[in-house]
Amino acid sequence: MSNNNLIENSELYPAILEYNFSRVVIVRHTSECSRIKLLPILVIEIIGILCLLGNGSEVTEFTIITDEKTSRKLLLRGKVLMPKIAIIDPTYSFKTPKNVTAATGLEALTHAVEAYTSKKASDFSDRYAVSAIQRIFQFLPNVYENREDEVAREEVAIAAYEAGVGFNN
Repeated sequence: MSNNNLIENSELYPAILEYNFSRVVIVRHTSECSRIKLLPILVIEIIGILCLLGNGSEVTEFTIITDEKTSRKLLLRGKVLMPKIAIIDPTYSFKTPKNVTAATGLEALTHAVEAYTSKKASDFSDRYAVSAIQRIFQFLPNVYENREDEVAREEVAIAAYEAGVGFNN
């Protein structure tokens, strides 16, 4: 499994404990990604604490795992994977390297654009997506250039959250 996103991987651990992959059903397969559906009987609750600026995964029911031997990605989806509580504290991200800051910011931007352009978009999801896009364009360059910009870090963290809400809805 990949350690690219701590929240996404933490979402998976309860699924592994509960299901032990014996109750995972493959719904659709493509060359890039397999879609997997988990049965909704998970009882373990998840609390997500971001240590990067994030990509919004803390408010979605999606997680991606990577088989590092084959580089194959698996998409897991289910309300059981969504944290019950998400703690978004940008102070954890002050030591994040520039390249990670850029990557997570662009991933949040991607989620926001996907939410806005989705055929399933709604007024609700569009509001979050548009706000996220605006915040990312306005504040991500500041965060990239100046690690200590507390206001910009908070705005990008909020943007990632908004992108996740838009993407999930």
